[in-house]
Amino acid sequence: MTGPQPRDIAESASRMATSTHGGVFSRRLIWWLLGLGYVGIAWAFSVIQPLGRTPDEPSHMEYVQFLAERGRFPLWEPSGGGEAGYESQHPPLYYALMAGLYSATRGLEERWRWHVLRWATIGLGCALFVVSARLFRRVWPREPALAWSATATALLMPLTILYTGYVNPDALAQLCCATALWLAVETATSEPRFGRALWLGAAIGLGCLAKLSAAPALLAALLAYRLQSRANRSAETRRSAGVTFGVWLAVCGWWYARNALLYGTPFIHTTAPYGSALANVLRGTGGLGFLAWLTLRETYLSSWLQRGWLPAGWPEFALYGLIILATVTALAGLVRRARGSRLSEQRRSPLDVALHLGGWLLVSVIVGHQFAYWFADVEFNAGGRYVLVAMPVIALGIVAGTSALLRGRWLRIALAVWLLGLVVMNAASAYNILTVLNPRYAPGWQIFHFPPQ
Repeated sequence: MTGPQPRDIAESASRMATSTHGGVFSRRLIWWLLGLGYVGIAWAFSVIQPLGRTPDEPSHMEYVQFLAERGRFPLWEPSGGGEAGYESQHPPLYYALMAGLYSATRGLEERWRWHVLRWATIGLGCALFVVSARLFRRVWPREPALAWSATATALLMPLTILYTGYVNPDALAQLCCATALWLAVETATSEPRFGRALWLGAAIGLGCLAKLSAAPALLAALLAYRLQSRANRSAETRRSAGVTFGVWLAVCGWWYARNALLYGTPFIHTTAPYGSALANVLRGTGGLGFLAWLTLRETYLSSWLQRGWLPAGWPEFALYGLIILATVTALAGLVRRARGSRLSEQRRSPLDVALHLGGWLLVSVIVGHQFAYWFADVEFNAGGRYVLVAMPVIALGIVAGTSALLRGRWLRIALAVWLLGLVVMNAASAYNILTVLNPRYAPGWQIFHFPPQ
């Protein structure tokens, strides 16, 4: 018989450190305040950014308008994207949902129809809030302060605020990936259940029908069933896995089969004007070292917020300094937690499982993003916006790593400073948009209107 392990003692200490504030974070009011705070910030950003000035929004709307007016899928072409613009390379789920809403608002002015679609996308962010709360409450069932902090990190991250506040499919892909991760954690830590297996397959399938960047969620499901099979080697586990992957294929497979029949490949991509990073290296128009440094720098810096949003000078330096400090702290804590530990049948806490599944999800998203950068498109893949689908994993890593390194008062101070920093980032970004970016790129613009031509 063995005594308590060091890791058990550390986790008990962590629970004791947060228990004094657990009552506050267990109450519904504090969760309602977070949800309302997210809605208020996202709505504000949907209003202060001129219509058509957010990334690729005109082309996203072109796709929506085509579906609403023609009632069929557009024919895609490699150059320019074909009938519905270059964003028609994406699967149709988000655009079809928005097309239905766009048709329902036919009696409104065009500017209000755009705003309605922006606000409907905020609704997807509200669903993300619910799913993230369920995920992190499962990860930290006895530490509601940590669950609340992780949910706040995922929702108040400026990149989440941006992409859930205008017309684009990334918000739906992020929601589906978060749902898949939550259900995968439930799968790996519980007995097989048919209903959960069905919904897990549906979440991944719907994500792949929203955007291909959601495909790594399939890996999380595969690993979850592998963990479940270690503890429960039964035919029921195999049947559940079959249900999940069968539903996934049924939900999204038809779209990729259609692409293969029409275009000779299931994965279509509109030709970019600058080509891939590797093509630029071979042509001599870009050095290998420079392009490698470009993607490393821009992927990291723009995984948190839109580049150029922060006011130049000391505010940008200070806030990115906070991000770097949070990253280093979290990584140090995660390394400390991982030392001497191994995910096994006897030790499968929800936090262990979430870090395992989420880690592989994040790695696969980054690998896919880098593949697109080096082999498909150097221009639109230089940044980290595709990491958005793994934002709950980033939030998990920040809070789990910080809580593994710090305890008691220092942990509470660190999380408070981090969350306050996210609020300040959003406030500084809003100020910069209103006072610098809008006058520069949309002079004469009035709120709720299209910018002057």
